[in-house]
Amino acid sequence: MLGNPKLNVTPIEDIKVGKNNIVVDSIQYGNQEMIMEKDVPVKMKGRMIISFLT
Repeated sequence: MLGNPKLNVTPIEDIKVGKNNIVVDSIQYGNQEMIMEKDVPVKMKGRMIISFLT
């Protein structure tokens, strides 16, 4: 069995700006812990900055 059924999926309302330790559920892998950064700019080569804001 893949994943950890003892983990509860993180509600989207609990995800804040910055680093988040979350739990997601997928059909292939079950409940898995992940690290997600929300609304954090990503510096690329050539001084380009990519930002995914929600």
